[in-house]
Amino acid sequence: MQTEKLNWFWTGSDHMNEMQTHLKTIAAHNIPVLIIGETGSGKELIARRIWEYRRDHLSCSQVEAPFVAVNVSTIPENLAESILFGHERGAFTSARERQLGKFECAKRGTLFLDEIQNLAPEIQCKLLRVLQCRELERLGAKASVEIGCQVIAASNIPLEMLCEEGKFRRDLYYRLNTFPIYLPPLRQRKYEFDHILKCFSEETLPRHKLKGKVLSDEVQDILKTHSWPGNFRELEHSLIYAHLKSTHDEIQKNDLPPHLSGKSLQYLKEGLWN
Repeated sequence: MQTEKLNWFWTGSDHMNEMQTHLKTIAAHNIPVLIIGETGSGKELIARRIWEYRRDHLSCSQVEAPFVAVNVSTIPENLAESILFGHERGAFTSARERQLGKFECAKRGTLFLDEIQNLAPEIQCKLLRVLQCRELERLGAKASVEIGCQVIAASNIPLEMLCEEGKFRRDLYYRLNTFPIYLPPLRQRKYEFDHILKCFSEETLPRHKLKGKVLSDEVQDILKTHSWPGNFRELEHSLIYAHLKSTHDEIQKNDLPPHLSGKSLQYLKEGLWN
């Protein structure tokens, strides 16, 4: 992340410039942050930018203040407490040595809890206490440990909805929601699209050893009118696909992925998926 400027994401628009100003303020104060946005809209990019500002504010190295990312949905429920909060030797049958949890691994840096909506209810309760007291107890421990990291949580589902349905603790939601950030989906940033495409070609394609090509007028119209349910991740993969497939200096409609070129139904009818 450090080597890529990510101008294709930030675009330099008034809205995104204002957001970066807010992120700098957030980074200077060790408060929980909640990022709400659709899948692929850039939630981790926001979290990493806060982390970078935080490191600058603290004048810390990456070793002293690392970025620790955890996708909550991938943690087995029976291991969640140990993974997040750590355990002492002998805390359970297979605990042969002390294991630091993700909170302690983050040190003075940032702990990014993605898909927080999938956190089990009993772990939600413990997370609430950790955020309130700024300390935790490893499994099997007799003493508490202070934590110094900033906690950033993210969800692709508005947590207010889950609170209403009784699927997420309301008190934890309020604690995480100290500074909420709502990320607009790509389809709501169409006024920035020309800049996004330009910066993407200049910054991201070289990482894949691809030379940027001209997009035909038809291709540009398709890209600008597509709804982009996968947001930036879908855009990135679609443009990489087109640049890999194209054999000319200008990308045409047929170079786009099937779901953009209109070939998906044709492939299904002709059995080409087999």
